[in-house]
Amino acid sequence: MVIPPWEEEREDISLAEFYKRRFGKEIFDRIAEPLFGSIYACIPENISVKSCWPRALQWEKEYGSLIRSMLARRRMRKKMGDSGKKKLAVFMTFKEGMSELTKTLEKNLENVNFLTGRSVLNLKTNPGGRFTVILDDGKSVESDACILATAPSYATAEIVKSIDTGLADILMRIPYVSSATITLAYKKESFPHPLRGFGVLVTRSEKTQVKAISWSSTKFNQRAPEGYVLIRAFVGGAEDETMVYQKDDQLLKVVKEDLHKMMGINVEPILTKIYRWPSSMVQYTLGHEKKVKFIEERVKQYPGLYLIGNAYRGIGISDCINNATQTAEQVVEYFTK
Repeated sequence: MVIPPWEEEREDISLAEFYKRRFGKEIFDRIAEPLFGSIYACIPENISVKSCWPRALQWEKEYGSLIRSMLARRRMRKKMGDSGKKKLAVFMTFKEGMSELTKTLEKNLENVNFLTGRSVLNLKTNPGGRFTVILDDGKSVESDACILATAPSYATAEIVKSIDTGLADILMRIPYVSSATITLAYKKESFPHPLRGFGVLVTRSEKTQVKAISWSSTKFNQRAPEGYVLIRAFVGGAEDETMVYQKDDQLLKVVKEDLHKMMGINVEPILTKIYRWPSSMVQYTLGHEKKVKFIEERVKQYPGLYLIGNAYRGIGISDCINNATQTAEQVVEYFTK
């Protein structure tokens, strides 16, 4: 396989093109496509590498190729005391679920007033730079600065359209797709699969509706009582959103058929639970960075207004935390000018 030379930066290329040119179609089809497809619920041919995987571009620019960058980073780990040997991934979560994070923050933040159970309808700007936040109960809140951490971006668009229709329009142009998770529980004694590892990612060639499966009780022991197995199947995404909106019995039928095909599961689950997430998975399509830059420049017209969330520069929790930290620093700087 010929590794393509470093190219002058193009405006944007897709994840699929970037990966195929460097590693070949087979590795893309069998490894990269199911990996990126499961993370972003996307069609990689439509997704921007500049927005979704900017570190890869940086590594390639620094070292001349991704292979050289991996070798160089491995040597750096060795110098820092890391043997470089392959290790199993470590998964971490909260015992009570993700809501434990926000509840703990609320409990431990002093001198902060929280208003919950209310929806924000829109935003108004006032002379002197203050903002009026209009709530769904007819009341309003005055503020010197306003951070819109709403997700998805189309929810933010509804809030800001009263002050800037152009900003609202570009926020609405960030696309989203729907997905669903189906959790199934079984008695361990009758479960036919060894559940080695932590789950599976499914390639397009399998032609199944299930795109990925996670061994929930293997990743997190507290997710199931002793003697039971809990797994979670993922359907939907950009490849086929129609599955998300099937009736429960039909969706379960298709999922169980796919599980039988892939894992040999021929016993009935003792418990099932379906969660649907309509228009929830943001798509960093080609040209996403241009949209984000437009949004950032537009927001600068309203000092004290900030937009954060996974619609802009990273979908992961760590990305959101980093962006929130940077925004908090900007707010402090704004108030101390």
